[in-house]
Amino acid sequence: MFKKFLFATTLTAAVLGLGLPASADIRVDNIVVNQSAPTPEGTNIRVNLVNDGDLRQRPSLVELQARDNASQAWHTVKSWDWDQSVAPGDKLALDYLPARGESLDSTLQQPRYELRAVVMGVSGPMTSYEYQYSPGVEVR
Repeated sequence: MFKKFLFATTLTAAVLGLGLPASADIRVDNIVVNQSAPTPEGTNIRVNLVNDGDLRQRPSLVELQARDNASQAWHTVKSWDWDQSVAPGDKLALDYLPARGESLDSTLQQPRYELRAVVMGVSGPMTSYEYQYSPGVEVR
């Protein structure tokens, strides 16, 4: 009897779930690079997030990753972790501002490079966004 009830409940939930619109989680709106020079004090990278869903979301980690080009593997440049939730409609900006004297990642010293922001939740990746940086060229 319990197995039949469990099957019916699971089937009903699956059918109802197919008919409901998907609620989005935290989304990376964009990545903005302000780099006047390939030095720590000349570099500012902002990751803009938005919660365009209907529920509060609590990302556990956001990683800014970089690579020289598509043939290379991604590596983490900066990580942000916190214990805050983001309300529906709220926006959040995370800035990577290397300190004077801090070693700047070698990828960020190249004339062109790729960035990726990955938002992690408790159950794994929530979303990601890729951006190709080339001075003087805005690519979205």
